[in-house]
Amino acid sequence: MNQKVIILLLLVSAGLLSACSKTGDNDLPTDIPVADFEKTWSVVDEWYPYLEYKKIDWDQVHDVYYPLITSSHVDEYLQVINQMLLELKDGHVGIYLTNGTVWGYRTPRQIKDENSFDFSVTEKYLTEAIHSLENGKLQYGFISKIGYIRISTFSGYGGLADMDVIFHELRNTSGLIIDVRHNGGGNSENAGFVVSRCIQEPMPTPGWTEKGLFKTGPTLQPNLTDNYSNSIVVLVNGKSFSTTEHFTMWMQQTEKGTIVGDTTGGGSGNPMMFLLPSGNQIRVSTRFFYRYDGEPIECNGIVPDIVVGQNASDIQAGTDKQMEAALEFLQK
Repeated sequence: MNQKVIILLLLVSAGLLSACSKTGDNDLPTDIPVADFEKTWSVVDEWYPYLEYKKIDWDQVHDVYYPLITSSHVDEYLQVINQMLLELKDGHVGIYLTNGTVWGYRTPRQIKDENSFDFSVTEKYLTEAIHSLENGKLQYGFISKIGYIRISTFSGYGGLADMDVIFHELRNTSGLIIDVRHNGGGNSENAGFVVSRCIQEPMPTPGWTEKGLFKTGPTLQPNLTDNYSNSIVVLVNGKSFSTTEHFTMWMQQTEKGTIVGDTTGGGSGNPMMFLLPSGNQIRVSTRFFYRYDGEPIECNGIVPDIVVGQNASDIQAGTDKQMEAALEFLQK
């Protein structure tokens, strides 16, 4: 049985080529499915930086999926395109439909740690009420003499300005925990804004490759206003993703930073949105980012200095083993 037939059977068995799942528009011109398919394939061919690294023959992928597009109903073809994009196994790649639906891929570590963190459990370790800033993006408090900061996202613009307030409040603590578990990423400038409070000297960062051209990463500059001088633990897990992985890597490079938890999700590609002829959009990674050791962040993630696994059973039992490991390290 050839590969085209196998994939067709898999799509049918998964319900991806059935009339039971409508995603398109019966009024679309008949040439739109092929046009969307070709645009998607071309965007990946031009921009996607990990084809060689992942050993993906993109020309062969075209040969496999094109017959499925030409034989699919107008209501079903986007599911075929989505299935083609899933071949990339990239958490930054997906389809954004005009009806607001988003299809994409989650890495194995993202799936594994889906239920391994619950802030309501972590919060019980704090010795006073938690403070919340920037509409809940930032939360901070104390665990005896140790400071705690929860950053739920690096999204948005403005540099997480309330970080100045937090670092001022926590400046005299004996140690600091920065919790970025389940932080899916966002704006790298926001991540750099936090790191700048934790370094005393300029810190170079690894670069990236875009369309085959290498570009040097930015040098992070210290912000000496309420600059934190004691030991810092960064808590991470498999749902620490994208920009959060850059943040983790940068903090691991500092003299005072120690990473505790589980390996991050393994996704870093500076995704961009591309408009399809139908009006739907696709998101595709465009940059090949490197770690300090020269290996890609994609697929590999950032490995903690102290690996502590955690699962849903721990959370259900009201235990945050990763938090406990961070406290044990800082209280030595």
